[in-house]
This record gives sequence, structure tokens and C-alpha cells, in this order.
Amino acid sequence: MFVSRTLLPKLPFILFFLVVLGISFYTVGDYGISVDEPTQHRHLKITGRKIMETFGLMEYAPETIAEAEKSEI
Repeated sequence: MFVSRTLLPKLPFILFFLVVLGISFYTVGDYGISVDEPTQHRHLKITGRKIMETFGLMEYAPETIAEAEKSEI
């Protein structure tokens, strides 16, 4: 027999994770910087500024948040 008796019960799990690993390597090229990332970054800074202003913490805000445009809400 090619497979030992202690490895045989573990074989389905090993095969499952090898398949998942193979799929992961195949699809990893699909992930990257999204098209709307600059918009999301701008939105995050505006939201951060609004939160800091609401709680009166603007003096402690990082430069990027302090320099963000003000929210109209």
C-alpha cells in the first residue's frame, strides 16, 4: 500500500486544502487596486474629519484628516 494507515484518514482534508490553495493561486491575479479607491480614500478622510469635529478632537487629528474638505452635512 502506498499510503500509510495514519495518513489515510487525513487524506480528504489534505486534498481539500490543496485544491483551495490551487484555486487561490489561480485567482490571486484578480485582486488589486479597485477603480474607486481614490474616491473611497477621499470619503474616508471626509468621514474622519466629520467624526473628529463632532467629538471636538480636531486638534488631535492627523494632517490628512485635518486638511480634508468639510462635509456639507
